[in-house]
Amino acid sequence: MDENNDKRQHPRYPVRIKVRFRVISDSAPGEWREVVLMTAGKGGAFLSTELELALGTDIEMELPILGAARQIIAKVRWLSREEPRGIGVMFTAIPHLMQNLILDEIFGGRWLEDKTGSAAENAKKQTGLFMEDLSRFLDDKG
Repeated sequence: MDENNDKRQHPRYPVRIKVRFRVISDSAPGEWREVVLMTAGKGGAFLSTELELALGTDIEMELPILGAARQIIAKVRWLSREEPRGIGVMFTAIPHLMQNLILDEIFGGRWLEDKTGSAAENAKKQTGLFMEDLSRFLDDKG
């Protein structure tokens, strides 16, 4: 699922939360579909779905940000036909503030539905991932 990591501008982080999306078309928007968001970051996400969409397809996603469903436009960049099946999307025309709010949701542990641990434990896992990425970034700059 993460073979595209070296092509990305922004890292992805593991999440697990139900979200909705629909295909955007010239004629009319498609029907809303509920899927599981598997990874996310400032620049995009991976949605677990059996639906195969053409590369370049525009979609509208509803992401829970600050306690409300916020619409984000994204473009399908890659498909996974193996488990987990789904689509990798890149967010398009997303304000910098919204990118930071997405990271806040991820690192705050609010996009994890991991019932095996507490919210504090989940947040600690996410913070650990962030610190690893920060360390790699600083090592690359030094």
